[in-house]
Amino acid sequence: MFSSFKLIFSSNLINKSISSQYPPGSTIKPFVALAALENGVSEKREVYCNGKHEIKDTSLESGIKTFHCWKEEGHGNVNMNEALKVSCDVYFYQISREIGINKIAEVCKRFGFGQNVFESFYEEKSGLTNNQAEYLAIIAALKKFQDSSDQIVIFSDSKNTVNQLNHEFAINNEQLRILAQESWSLIPKIPELKIIWIPRKENLAGKMLGS
Repeated sequence: MFSSFKLIFSSNLINKSISSQYPPGSTIKPFVALAALENGVSEKREVYCNGKHEIKDTSLESGIKTFHCWKEEGHGNVNMNEALKVSCDVYFYQISREIGINKIAEVCKRFGFGQNVFESFYEEKSGLTNNQAEYLAIIAALKKFQDSSDQIVIFSDSKNTVNQLNHEFAINNEQLRILAQESWSLIPKIPELKIIWIPRKENLAGKMLGS
């Protein structure tokens, strides 16, 4: 008879602040504003926000790609100070397109974007996605308990990763495929193993450890 050992193990157990990669969201707006000022855009310049910003995209059937502001009805005319105050997405969509990504990148690099900031922390990895972090967390668990005679249950709140490891979803990303293959090479070393998806809101242990 096997003793039971249950393990909550998801990307919440990875130090997400330095081991995962996320879109910057509205935190990028002050840096876009600085890049705009340095490239001749007046802080008094106004942009009209009607709640959406459209650009041409020939890859779409409609030929138009729409980016929405968080405020559905829009903010109306806003200058730079007002746009920062109300976090107007449309203002920064428009200004970003005018000054270009290279100018924005130059400013961001001066403030450490894209650079390692905790060189003494082995967990820090550049360019690591949430899915990659999830795989690395599971691989760490598999290595820890390989050759165990206990019944091991790994809970993950990433449905995509669990389904891929259980051969229910295809893996189209080459990096994820490599991580999945490493996982599959370790799985046979734990005879009594289950990898189960758990909804994120129910992953209380993961939330506690992640915070």
